[in-house]
Amino acid sequence: MKKEYLKLGLLAIVLNFAYAKSQTSPFTNSALEMSNIHENEGRASISVPIEKLGIKDYTLDINAYYDSKGVKVNFESGEIGQNWDLSYKGIITREIYDQADEKKIKVYRTVKYGFFDSGAAYPLCYDYLRKDQVGLLYNLPLVKSNVEKFFNTPNPAPGYTGSISPKFYYNDYSKLTVTDKQSDLFTAVIPGKEPFNFYFDLDGNIKLISNENYKIEYEVDNYSFFKKFILIDEQNVRFTFDSFETVKQDSENIINGNLSVQNYPLKGLTSFNPNFGNLPNCDPNDSAAQYYYDRVPVSWYLSKIENKYGEKIVYNYEPKKILSLQINTYDQEYYSDVYGYSAHINETPVVTSISNETSSLKFNYAEVRKDLLNFDNPNFTNVPRLSSISSFYGNVKKGTVAFDSNYILSNDSNGLALSDSQLAIYRRLFLRGILFLNVAEDKVKDKYDFEYNAPQTLPHRQSFKIDIWGYYRNNPTTGVTAPTTRPRIYYYYDSGLNNVDHNYVSFYKRNTYTGNEIATTSDDKTPVIGDLSIGLINKIKHQGGYTAYQYDSNYFTYYGIKREGPGARVKTVEINDGNTSSFTDYSYGENADGIGYIDSLPVFATIMKGWNGLGGYDRNNITKSANHFAEGTILYKVIRSSKRSSNNANGYIINRYSLFDTVNNSTINIGDFVYNSNKTDSYSLRCMAGNCDHLDATYELDVTSTPFLLPEADMSRVNGKLIKQEIFDNNNNIVESTEYTYQLKWNQLNRISMGGYRHVANSSSLDIGVFGGVQKYYSFNYDPKVIVTKSFFNNGSVQKTKTFTYNNERKVSEIKEQIATNITKTEFKYAYESTTTIGNALRAQNRLNEVAESTLTTDGGGIVKSRTQYNQFTFPTSSAANQNVILGVKQETSLDGNNYYGAEEVTKIGVNGNVIEKKHNGSVYETIIWGYKQSLPIAKIYGASYQQVMQSFNLDPNNVNSYLDLDIVKKSDLDIDGLSEATFVNALETFKNKTELKDFQVTTFTYDPLIGIKNSIQPSGTKELNVYDTNNRLEKVLDKDNNIIKEYNYNLNNTITKYFNEARGQYFYRNSSTCTAPTSVGGQYYYYVPAGKHYSYINQADADQKAQNDINVNGQTVANTSGPCGFVSCDFTPNYYANVNYSSIQQTALNHISMILTYSANPPSGMSYTGGGVSVGYIGAACRPSTIKYINSGNWKVTITPDGYVIVSANSGAPQPTSTVGFSVEYDK
Repeated sequence: MKKEYLKLGLLAIVLNFAYAKSQTSPFTNSALEMSNIHENEGRASISVPIEKLGIKDYTLDINAYYDSKGVKVNFESGEIGQNWDLSYKGIITREIYDQADEKKIKVYRTVKYGFFDSGAAYPLCYDYLRKDQVGLLYNLPLVKSNVEKFFNTPNPAPGYTGSISPKFYYNDYSKLTVTDKQSDLFTAVIPGKEPFNFYFDLDGNIKLISNENYKIEYEVDNYSFFKKFILIDEQNVRFTFDSFETVKQDSENIINGNLSVQNYPLKGLTSFNPNFGNLPNCDPNDSAAQYYYDRVPVSWYLSKIENKYGEKIVYNYEPKKILSLQINTYDQEYYSDVYGYSAHINETPVVTSISNETSSLKFNYAEVRKDLLNFDNPNFTNVPRLSSISSFYGNVKKGTVAFDSNYILSNDSNGLALSDSQLAIYRRLFLRGILFLNVAEDKVKDKYDFEYNAPQTLPHRQSFKIDIWGYYRNNPTTGVTAPTTRPRIYYYYDSGLNNVDHNYVSFYKRNTYTGNEIATTSDDKTPVIGDLSIGLINKIKHQGGYTAYQYDSNYFTYYGIKREGPGARVKTVEINDGNTSSFTDYSYGENADGIGYIDSLPVFATIMKGWNGLGGYDRNNITKSANHFAEGTILYKVIRSSKRSSNNANGYIINRYSLFDTVNNSTINIGDFVYNSNKTDSYSLRCMAGNCDHLDATYELDVTSTPFLLPEADMSRVNGKLIKQEIFDNNNNIVESTEYTYQLKWNQLNRISMGGYRHVANSSSLDIGVFGGVQKYYSFNYDPKVIVTKSFFNNGSVQKTKTFTYNNERKVSEIKEQIATNITKTEFKYAYESTTTIGNALRAQNRLNEVAESTLTTDGGGIVKSRTQYNQFTFPTSSAANQNVILGVKQETSLDGNNYYGAEEVTKIGVNGNVIEKKHNGSVYETIIWGYKQSLPIAKIYGASYQQVMQSFNLDPNNVNSYLDLDIVKKSDLDIDGLSEATFVNALETFKNKTELKDFQVTTFTYDPLIGIKNSIQPSGTKELNVYDTNNRLEKVLDKDNNIIKEYNYNLNNTITKYFNEARGQYFYRNSSTCTAPTSVGGQYYYYVPAGKHYSYINQADADQKAQNDINVNGQTVANTSGPCGFVSCDFTPNYYANVNYSSIQQTALNHISMILTYSANPPSGMSYTGGGVSVGYIGAACRPSTIKYINSGNWKVTITPDGYVIVSANSGAPQPTSTVGFSVEYDK
């Protein structure tokens, strides 16, 4: 097989899921932001494999991966470096709406005062006021009733003036005594799986926004808060998340001048002295109130992964604190005395180890992070820097992966006299390299080095040198007296609201607008590629080669003008193997115009038309939003990747993606689903007179202020799907085209969103607004329906069509495949779909992936059916407790749908569900012995039952734990080095040579744990030794004499494989109609496809299939023009009493026939060679003479009639009837 390696440098994006950023730690946010991968954003795919740890049905792959979109100035560095993260993290976090859904009690903290004789007040103690049953889950019937009324019978506003939004209604919440009216939105990240959302619907059921069918369970603590979530995937792997991170929901923590944490409740309380935070409780026994006031869980961290066999991966954590400093809200950038900052101190866990029952990964830490603010106070921040991860088998160290990180100091610090702790705001942690070390950590086995674009140029993290989207922008400040974080905004007060912003304000100038415009005097924060690419990775060095990256700006259309969007996209990727370079250039947008689509528009300011006392509104009342910079992602419909080496083009690929744009379209059709913008259900009203409590006020529809706009639906699950891929060669010829269509499954959650309510009794202030609407959450599943692939050749093409059908759980129930006119259909029945006891149990366990029966049917009527039978076992676990499990125990195949063969049946299982005995074809047993702490098979005895093997070693044949006492099992557990391995190998030899096992086929194995099989000895005695390279990849397979049996070479530059077909061919016969006289019979022709003619980026089988498609399409055509033409050849059909030994009848010249025949006969009575002759049989029609022929051949006379009958008689003698007769004759037709 020939392979070519190419780098595909553009495969990754990060999808931002909704979460409460102000409530979770920076490390939690980082894991969320870098947890989902798409293909249509233009980000580079940069990932380095670190370690892995597994159990049956799940493998934890730990990779270091990088976000190439850009460095957000105000964001902290990740745990190993800026824009880097590790993929071991599992997190559930939530965005809280109103109050936490499960919150039972809401507590307000007030202060009780004492008084001096002078009458001056002083604080005595805290007092707590509480409100019970505030969370959504305690008020579901009332909330549900109001949501239904909103759609069915919205209450009109009494006493209104002018046009009222039909969506406005007065609610039945008893004047908003229900505090929590909206479901919280949870986001779950499971390592190696696609992130997803879930929420509680208005019946209290958990609903998923996910592509996988998870089952979710939860537990609450003594205070009714969620303390644990258990997510069960479709393999019945259980992921347990425990509450580790909390935040004070009813107050914010800020730092005062004395560097102590203060509590400023959001309900209006203020602090009067620096010691206010140390006041005692008025009721010292009211611990519950203190608890409810102090914390609400916002993040749950993955603590355990457990499969159906009881095997576990366990996470161990150590609690740490981290101070998260938000960007300053004032016009001055950075205060070294930290007055005016809003900050949160999060208790966030740090992983110390991850382990399964045989192996573990230890996380090693160095100093407390010097780039995180702590002001020399460990109570603020004590998170250490992750320096390395060491792997262990048992207690034996196997290796270490080290993270070579260093602190880059911003040039902004030059000349400043600051303490080391004050310099934290000027530092960023950058990853310089990843080193793979030996056990002693004194040698580097492998290494990746990383280089970045001038990271020291990045400003400090509170800097206002940011662009619209928060990336670095070296802002020009000419004419700007007070720089701020916000960009220059443009106010069009007579523009109306019918525009893309639904606002009077824009963040870019509307160049085509002809009305009035007012611009703020803020900085111009338009992104500049030279600035926003500062700090981005530009080169990765590895094994003598490197990968280099060049970047470009993202663009989108805004009021008809091409504008710079958020972050950078990859422009060119260079791959150098140490000698030569190859390049991949990327172009974006339809017609390569570079323009994409933005997923959401930022709002930096809104217009609140204030009452001016003269019967009108003040148009200059502009309210700035809380946004300091925007969030947003550019999506592309079309991306073209062109490959070249030096200046030689090597072909290109065009990918087209699905894109449903909610920014520019209020109505979107996806199949039969119609999405209507949330804007259509938003309303904004103004109280004009009366008591503005919704009961006796006068309202009008507020058409002069910026309307209340609900967020649009998250389209990330339908956007970015590949809908067409075209592959072209270096001559612009299309090689292959693949088109995808999808089917949509969706669910909707309606949620009331209200705001702006204030009760203003007897107030002269009349400009009170109320706004609201219904926010719609959608669960979108967009699954492949039809895939059409066309492969093109010089003289034609072949098309393959795959059509998918799904069941209610979106599992594939049928695949129909058509190539040319050949159609095959495969149907699947899943075990959980059965209504039997076992089927119901599998459904309850969420085991949805197990196929019980598959049926392959061809259009010619052929059928192949496979089925699996299930049974329940009880087996011991490593903790000695017995556990029940349902397993597929018997696999059978049928070629007619009725008769099954080839059954393999599981008959016994041991510790952790390991199969220790099988039965083949209903009678032949096979015993499997497990070692290495019950993680790997070390011996297979074919032909022997478990009972026979145990009896051979005088062990209890009826105890499934007996094999644990075998010497080979004990020795395998001790195999940690060369000496113990030799002892183990000797034990295996003794086991294999056991007299009682001589009649059975014994295969033995040794391993290098965490890597793979090291030695195997076959029943024949053949030995194979696997040799691994420094990266734990199989390098060679040696025999017992160290001769190389197989050898593997790896390209070391993070490439993907291009597979080329192996040589293959097929015989065809030329169609006789294409031959000309005198020849009239088409001959045999071999159509040959040489190795390397076709290729695939998928796998070897796909490349070989393309070669076969070439044969199928072109073979006969080429044979009809290039195949030989010969003379007619005819068959000879003997009569029933004749046996032909040899016959040859063919046309050797025009109308001339040559016939050779050898036979023996036992003619019936009355027929003889001396009488009328023996009728032997008849020849084919094409060789029959036009008149009767009489031909002499030696002792025989041969008569051939126009009907083709051959009659043989003797010219002399009297041969026996059973004699063997042979002759050769020729005649003209």
